[in-house]
Amino acid sequence: MVSFEIQGDKLVVTLWESADMDIISALDYELSSKFSDMLKVVRIDGEISERPIFRDDACDEECWDYGFHPMEVTYLGKSGGISIMYGGLKSVEAGPLTLWVDDDKNIVVSLDKTERRQVRIDMPLPIKRFTLIVLRKIE
Repeated sequence: MVSFEIQGDKLVVTLWESADMDIISALDYELSSKFSDMLKVVRIDGEISERPIFRDDACDEECWDYGFHPMEVTYLGKSGGISIMYGGLKSVEAGPLTLWVDDDKNIVVSLDKTERRQVRIDMPLPIKRFTLIVLRKIE
């Protein structure tokens, strides 16, 4: 199950392992391919970047996009411990679930890559930050 909750200026996305293993596996794979020590994601805290700092690969000229920076990722490492990584990403991709920032600095939650399935967060207060929590079974 995926739940979405607004807390002040923050969007909280919670993933439960029992129902969303495909999304969680895709999230683990995406981030472990970018960061070598990462094994399983536990929590991501991200903030919309103040200015466009991520290169737009689809643009022929030099174009820049907003993304998430600063970002803090709490994860289980390959060595067995829990670690925190700081950095930034243009988007957070977890299979059919993607979080990204549009040109107007709004967080967009997309259920897949097609326009008709995107869910826009239109709230009276702008959402400036997000937290993604992965609830995993302890074995």
